[in-house]
Amino acid sequence: MSTYNIREKFTAVLATSSIEYIRNYNFNTTTVSDIPLTMANSDTEVPITVNITTTVPWIQIVNPTTGANLKIPSGNVVLGPTSTSVVLVKIDLPPEIENVPSSSIYPDISLDIKSGSFPIISPESTGSQANNKNTITVPQSTYTIDPGDRVKVDITVYDVDGNPDKDVPDVVWKSNDTSIVLVEEPENTQIDYNPYTPRIIRGVSPGETTVTITAGPERETSITFIVRNISSSDGPPPPPPGNGPPPPPPSQID
Repeated sequence: MSTYNIREKFTAVLATSSIEYIRNYNFNTTTVSDIPLTMANSDTEVPITVNITTTVPWIQIVNPTTGANLKIPSGNVVLGPTSTSVVLVKIDLPPEIENVPSSSIYPDISLDIKSGSFPIISPESTGSQANNKNTITVPQSTYTIDPGDRVKVDITVYDVDGNPDKDVPDVVWKSNDTSIVLVEEPENTQIDYNPYTPRIIRGVSPGETTVTITAGPERETSITFIVRNISSSDGPPPPPPGNGPPPPPPSQID
């Protein structure tokens, strides 16, 4: 009787860990880099379940088509025999990471693989039309922005058959704390407005709140917005008078 080694059947490749590549797309705090993570199962008979975790909040793992959360405990990935799956590692670098003078980063992503099929089905991890019945889907469940930043958010509303609802009633967007974020109506509403027209969410002041989106009496979803406190980014206060000139700044490593 032979021993089945699941690790010999599974491969995973992250497209890049270059911080320069990520910086090119994280040129402001509203931009998120999408790094493909390709996983494959070479076995011809046995499926493999992949449970994915991260140890930092600024890395998300999502379905590239639906935006569903694939991190444990919200979801996972099941690779059928001789199959390949690509997920997106969404990296929203905070300022303290963006400024590190290093050529590469190594995000803490853990892939726990198991022999067999053990899918996690939850409202956030459903991706097929059948699972999108009578729902509203959004690109991601949480955004982190700075005061004054603007984020464009698209949505899709599905009918009871799981198809995009072309006759959706008026979609209502509401900030649950307008002192933290505001929902801005689209421009030229008389020309190109429709229920799927994206809204712009603008950060006002530090804090955390949600934006609720409803389409009729039965379909509702919400997005969490975290507005960072950037007052500390202005640098340390000047030294008190009489203590001599301030010390020179620390040397920078190229």
